[in-house]
Amino acid sequence: MGEGSEIILHRAFDLTPDPFKTLEMAVDLGIKRILTSAQKKTALKGAELIKRLIEKAEGRIAILPAGGINKSNVEKLISITGVEQIHGSFSKKSFKIGKTDKSLKSDFGNYFLLSFEEISYIEKNF
Repeated sequence: MGEGSEIILHRAFDLTPDPFKTLEMAVDLGIKRILTSAQKKTALKGAELIKRLIEKAEGRIAILPAGGINKSNVEKLISITGVEQIHGSFSKKSFKIGKTDKSLKSDFGNYFLLSFEEISYIEKNF
C-alpha cells in the first residue's frame, strides 16, 4: 500500500461472532477504521453496540457507522453513539432486482440511486 494509505475493516466485521474480540484484533493489526452497522441491518438499529464499540476502542481505532443512514435518522444515530463520522450511500431504493436472500442482513438485490436531497441535508446539518 502507498504511504499515507489506511486499512479499513469493511462490514464483514458485522458477521463476526465476537465484535469486541475482533475490535482488539483490528487494533493489533494496525487497522485505522471499522465500517459497521453493529451486526444489524442498519446503523441506527445497531446504535447501542456502536456506542459500546466506540467506548471500548478508546480512540485507538475509529468506528465508522454505515448502513441505512439518511436524513431521517442521522441526528438520532449521532445522539445515541456520539460518532463524529458516518459512512453512507445517501441513496433511495429505486427498484428490486431478483430475490433477496432473507439470511443476509442487507439489501442485496435492490437497486438504489444517489439522492442529492439526502447528501445536501446531511452536508448542511452535520
